[in-house]
Amino acid sequence: MKYQILITALFIVLANLALYLSLNFNALFFYILINMFILIFNLLIFRIKKLEAKLKMIYPNQFNEIINETAEDHPIIKSARKRLGK
Repeated sequence: MKYQILITALFIVLANLALYLSLNFNALFFYILINMFILIFNLLIFRIKKLEAKLKMIYPNQFNEIINETAEDHPIIKSARKRLGK
């Protein structure tokens, strides 16, 4: 946990420094910075999809497609029908 906080703080400091340098010194540095953020964003999406695939393997029943339920399938409706004898 300590390392995650440290890495997050370091990333925030580096991002702010890079943004400052890109706005004050050179437009080319800004384009490089934008490309780095896009790359990091894509890597995060890839990592999330990879974790989602692992979760699907571990818990296959929880990630099945949602079954369309009607009002007739609701437990309260079912119990009311049982009491009414229908």
